[in-house]
Amino acid sequence: MMRNKLKILLMVLVVFIMTTTISCDKDNSCRAIVIAVDVNGTPIYDVNIKLWVPDNSLEYPNQQTISWPQQTTDISGQANFIFKNEAVLEIEATKGILYGTGFIVLKQGLLVSQEVILN
Repeated sequence: MMRNKLKILLMVLVVFIMTTTISCDKDNSCRAIVIAVDVNGTPIYDVNIKLWVPDNSLEYPNQQTISWPQQTTDISGQANFIFKNEAVLEIEATKGILYGTGFIVLKQGLLVSQEVILN
């Protein structure tokens, strides 16, 4: 009788430890890649990419908690961003006299990409 109680207690303890120490957290961040290209589709290096919420966009209520970063594109013309919340963001891309704009829709747990043409 005592052995059965000890076995049950041990099993409960093992299950408790397993459920509290093993985590199945999913990455729910919103990841975005902005790709800067010229009119011929060639990637452009060293482009300043700025993302922000347009003034008239109220579709996503959590967007005011997002900070608005700027990044420079790498050799492949890409700039990578990570956000906590979904949002519709405006893109502004500049390099010297070259300029381009666009929009990107961030989705939780997904990687989205948007190409911006500079001319």
